[in-house]
Amino acid sequence: MGIRFISKTKTAMCYIPVFLCTLSAMISVINGEKCGPVPGPFALTNDTVIIYLDCKQSTPSTHHAIIPEFHRNVTHVAIKLLHCHKVPGGLFTNVTDNLTSVTLASDDAVQLLEGTFNGLERVTELRLLGFTALKNLSRSVFEPLRNIKTLTLDRFGRRHIKLSELGKSIQRLSGSPIKELVITNIRSVAEQPYDRILYMNDFSIKNASVERLIVTGVQLNYEPSIRRAFPALVSFCGVRDSRSNAESRPVLLDLVVLSNTIVNFTIYSSKQSESQPKLQNVSSNEALAQLFPLLVNDYSDLLTYFSTISKSDDCLYGIKINIGARLSRMTYNDIPIVVSKTMDKPVCIDENNKLEYGDLTGVPLPKDFQGITGLPMLKYVSFENTGIETVPHNFLSNFPSLQVLKLNKLGIKKIIETADDEFIGLCCHIQRWARPARCK
Repeated sequence: MGIRFISKTKTAMCYIPVFLCTLSAMISVINGEKCGPVPGPFALTNDTVIIYLDCKQSTPSTHHAIIPEFHRNVTHVAIKLLHCHKVPGGLFTNVTDNLTSVTLASDDAVQLLEGTFNGLERVTELRLLGFTALKNLSRSVFEPLRNIKTLTLDRFGRRHIKLSELGKSIQRLSGSPIKELVITNIRSVAEQPYDRILYMNDFSIKNASVERLIVTGVQLNYEPSIRRAFPALVSFCGVRDSRSNAESRPVLLDLVVLSNTIVNFTIYSSKQSESQPKLQNVSSNEALAQLFPLLVNDYSDLLTYFSTISKSDDCLYGIKINIGARLSRMTYNDIPIVVSKTMDKPVCIDENNKLEYGDLTGVPLPKDFQGITGLPMLKYVSFENTGIETVPHNFLSNFPSLQVLKLNKLGIKKIIETADDEFIGLCCHIQRWARPARCK
């Protein structure tokens, strides 16, 4: 099955494989989990009890008494606070023991004080939506959540609460079974133009094993090591500010190449960011030399990594990259990886890896792309909108397990003109292909 392209300069038919959006069955196997959209709908389940609490119509002392649902066998509840500048104290004092998840939303609350979540000791999921105007946040406000597994904060404290203050509150979940931390829309350019670096150590939770970290919907930089702050991390999804400080660049590399736990890694540039950095007229050696000064203070493990990594004159930068032992899915969008405009050698990856899914959509790459080697298990790869125009003849031979190749939004006329049956024959497992958007 497929659309055939017949080159005017070749008698043989050449098939240019490109990802077809309708491959739902295949994608369900190799696409894995996604990191959005978060935080999801207000009511997470069909049996969620939705409550609207208007503080103008009740006194603080009667809030818990006017919510009869708390005395029934409800398991999920979503509460929208109206005209509540201070979150009512004792709101959850008499909740049912069966309650497992709570969503609390507010557009105008300015105080979230100690004891707010007393009564939620058995709850496994808490979602706080809104609270953008919050000015006072108790450091121990999350402490009652002794059985929490998922904490979601959307737009939480984005106007006034410093990131470090938020982190110190989250750290009080030490000793809890928390597995998932979701932080989205936590900053805006207009409201917090300077407090935009997420210091990972401020959010590290002692005696806990966070496996899934999501920080999306916002421009942020990360410092220092995500891997050290969350040593049990299995899945990471985040955004990166295109205006990022040079010092924050190695944090992503540290997680990809040194983590022995990470399985799913996703990073992309914010849609609101400025234009992406351009490739430079520098040599491979010069590009690598730019990286090393950034590793001295916080990334000694990366320095050791580069000093012991396999060397090869046949590879870009003269090295063969080792990636995380469990990494199987990597999405890296709209952020430069290769610095130089020219690329005379392929990117080499040590073959002892489990990578099955690679998405480099929007990553600026040299026009004369020399390819990537060392990915024997790769099933899906996207080079969409990367700027490549030519690839080596043995390009597909480096992906013996490939099923889906995405080359949309590329000026690949040269590839089509030079491709023949052997070009496709080098990769016989590709199942579907379709016409590239700019193929002429």
